[in-house]
Amino acid sequence: MTMRKVIFKRIGLILALAGVVLNVEAQTTSDKSISTVLEYVKTHTYNYDKEQRRLYDPATASDAEKELVAKAIEVSKTFGPDYPVDSALFIQISGPNIFKPIYNKEFELNFAGQAYNNVYFYPADPENYGWGYISEASIWTNGDPKGVIYGSGIGISFIETSYDEQLKTDHKIVPLRKVPPKVPGKVRVE
Repeated sequence: MTMRKVIFKRIGLILALAGVVLNVEAQTTSDKSISTVLEYVKTHTYNYDKEQRRLYDPATASDAEKELVAKAIEVSKTFGPDYPVDSALFIQISGPNIFKPIYNKEFELNFAGQAYNNVYFYPADPENYGWGYISEASIWTNGDPKGVIYGSGIGISFIETSYDEQLKTDHKIVPLRKVPPKVPGKVRVE
């Protein structure tokens, strides 16, 4: 065996061992990160306890929950393609919630009393997103998007102009912007 083959073989063995070690560490870190991030979100978010949130587990989720999350991913990526919802550490679902008009405008009153769910995509670094999550997509129970808010605090509502109508136009793209929480120690969630 030539010296070159021996060196490559040793490098391959070292890399293989390092890969196993890194993979084990990554899994352990990931397990710790979910509980750490969840604790951060619970303690740094206004109104967190007002919503009944549940962790989304694709292995045990119903078909309706899978469709809800798929629609939330589609909406989030359509209007904020740089926000990494695909690499979310974990996902939470809340709802159904009941829509209450804020300004009593005619377009809002058309939706009064309708039910919707919120889907939250959480990163491993929630402190770098002003609102603690990558994005929050709200989906009506009929499957139509209600709106999306990104962790930077920028959002798009589909109440006055529907999701489908906005897709037909040169719609707004929300640029990725990581920002610290606006109030130290608390992240605002509505």
